[in-house]
Amino acid sequence: MHGTAHVGFHTNDIKDGVFNNNSGSVGLYNQDQRITVLGNNKTIFSDPTVDFFR
Repeated sequence: MHGTAHVGFHTNDIKDGVFNNNSGSVGLYNQDQRITVLGNNKTIFSDPTVDFFR
């Protein structure tokens, strides 16, 4: 992701490919279920936001 990117995930993040050098902002959110971050490679975000809903 480039430095001005804004990406929102509302489902699991499974990282088995190459997705490095991320400099944009990322949001992880879901109202109905847990979000899992996993995979064979590390997920590294420089500006993450996680929202919890009840």
